[in-house]
Amino acid sequence: MTSDFKPGKAYLVGGKGIEQVKSEIKEWLAQKEIETEEKGDFIQLYRSGYKTPFHYFALTYGYSDENKIKLVPHDKGTLVIFSENSTSMLRHGMRKNLVRSMQNKKEIMDPDDILLIAGIICMIILLIWLRSVAWPRNGYNFLYNIPFIAITLILVLYFYLRQKSLLANPDYYIEEYAGYVVPQDYGKSGTKRRSICPSCNKETYDSWDICLHCGKKLEHRKDGQSRKNEKYFLAVIVFVMLLSGLIILYGNVSLFNYPSSPPDYYSYSIVYSSNGYMQIKPSETFIVKTDISGGYRLLFDYNISSPIKVLCMDSDNYDLYKKEEDCNFYNMPDKFANGETYFQAPYSGTWHIIFYNNSDQTVKANILIMRKNRADTYKTN
Repeated sequence: MTSDFKPGKAYLVGGKGIEQVKSEIKEWLAQKEIETEEKGDFIQLYRSGYKTPFHYFALTYGYSDENKIKLVPHDKGTLVIFSENSTSMLRHGMRKNLVRSMQNKKEIMDPDDILLIAGIICMIILLIWLRSVAWPRNGYNFLYNIPFIAITLILVLYFYLRQKSLLANPDYYIEEYAGYVVPQDYGKSGTKRRSICPSCNKETYDSWDICLHCGKKLEHRKDGQSRKNEKYFLAVIVFVMLLSGLIILYGNVSLFNYPSSPPDYYSYSIVYSSNGYMQIKPSETFIVKTDISGGYRLLFDYNISSPIKVLCMDSDNYDLYKKEEDCNFYNMPDKFANGETYFQAPYSGTWHIIFYNNSDQTVKANILIMRKNRADTYKTN
């Protein structure tokens, strides 16, 4: 069991024996709803439930044998050694709070946890932006989120620097044990600087001053060996945040310069006004031609003596209509009488509005047609 243990970060709890440290660890973990089990010189950690998010960022994740705390006697107290595994970087903040509790210091949120939360927020915002690009006609303008992004980044920077400065406060400061160094290639075959502990006959490194398996002092030690630390994790988080910000900024500039649908180039203009009643004889037509942009509409304000047929068609279909060939058109409601109605242009271009008197009597009409620069939810027949 102990041969599978991969030592990670370690902290020295001064003036306390193993049994006292073990009791305090169990008490602190119980408050976080983390179950423990003693396995030799290890404390095995288990997840006891989902009532707290502790196990996601702290000491344990599932029921893996990797999740152990090893206690080693030291001439100044007890050495607390945490296991090293693929998710341990996400747990340093809570591990340090465990050590702070044993050193009678205050607990604090780790600055790297703030960056982790900020990175998740940036990814959510990035997904929102991608959705606005994929569905540009849903009325959502991502530019509205720029103030929110700016405020979020400012707050993240403020709280990160604030937490970073508090770590130097004596109420929160703890020091990682520097009496050993774990090489980056720990556990890989063919690596150098290995030796065997004469007490327990287990593998050690020349950079350790005590054996992390049995706690016995080692005579050999070489300085200058550096280990991988949290700076790599911090650099990755910052890189992800910067990359997300650049992608969002580039996307907003692209949307601003190249809109997904052409903007309406009319504010509110009159297309046609009859300026009094006009007469449309039986089987005759009256035609109005206009240019409108896609996604916007025409407003018809009218006063007609009896229902009249109104057709809307683009230039290609209008040419077919003049040749009396089959054509496609948008048919406005047949009961086109006093009041108003709208025509929503499905795409930009030149459109023809045809008023056709299909009755057997002359129709008197007063018609006003205007362009509106707003796309409302109106569906033509």
